[in-house]
Amino acid sequence: MKLTDLSNEQHEALITWLKDGFTLSNLQKKITETFSLNLTYMELRLLIDDLDINLEEHDVVRPSNKVGVIDSCDTIETQSPGGITVVVEKIARPGTMMSGQVTFSDGVNMEWQLDSVGQLGFISTDQTYQPPSEDMPIFQTKLNQAIRNAQGIA
Repeated sequence: MKLTDLSNEQHEALITWLKDGFTLSNLQKKITETFSLNLTYMELRLLIDDLDINLEEHDVVRPSNKVGVIDSCDTIETQSPGGITVVVEKIARPGTMMSGQVTFSDGVNMEWQLDSVGQLGFISTDQTYQPPSEDMPIFQTKLNQAIRNAQGIA
């Protein structure tokens, strides 16, 4: 599918949904429900590229602080010293179901990802870094909350 295959109405609706912060998954569903068009993830990505919209500019890549930064109370308080911050990206890394970032209590930032079988993995530029062991249960709890929030389950 190409941008020229969309009517002006469909084109405007797609731009509006992107600016409203729809995830690509939700956008696929909305396009199917509204226009009866079934697009693959790759077709949708190419279509968005054709629209020349910067996804990061419209908070499609990373959610805003109101939605994406989660702590045990659903607030931004984890920004304080010693807190753990978990962010779920609206667009997952290729080859993963979900991905995002975490800042551990020692201030080290890492990327995390869940693969297709639900295995958690970390990506770091420092291959020797190990998060503090006391942070892991807190991280797992906050990650669970962030994923539920991202999926609208909360």
